[in-house]
Amino acid sequence: MSNISTTESIISPESRSLGYVAGAALLVFPIATPIIAMIDRKEASPLLQSHYLYQAGTFWKSLILAIVLTLAWLVTMAAMFVIPPLALLSPVLAIGAVALSVWYVARAIKSLVYLSRGKILSKPGTWAV
Repeated sequence: MSNISTTESIISPESRSLGYVAGAALLVFPIATPIIAMIDRKEASPLLQSHYLYQAGTFWKSLILAIVLTLAWLVTMAAMFVIPPLALLSPVLAIGAVALSVWYVARAIKSLVYLSRGKILSKPGTWAV
């Protein structure tokens, strides 16, 4: 039986990375995680700072891409009544949404693995996984 005596073990950096993974299914965690990361970033070690920037970047980039995909889907659905062949773009946008989800989870897993190994993310601002 484990003994959790402090709240620090509950809100550890690993918990934040796991929050992103869980956030693929639950939309509450991805909103709270970058806020917590930005608040804690100034007092964190260089290791944690790189992970906080990476997590916050992942959130904002995925939010922008999700908005773009949603707007493209709405335009496509509205325009397909005027130009029926535009309905063929709907599966392409669905594939884009799946790709965005895979990218998001892959970045969360990478951050978690690097953090568990104690490695600094060299380019936290990159779009690559």
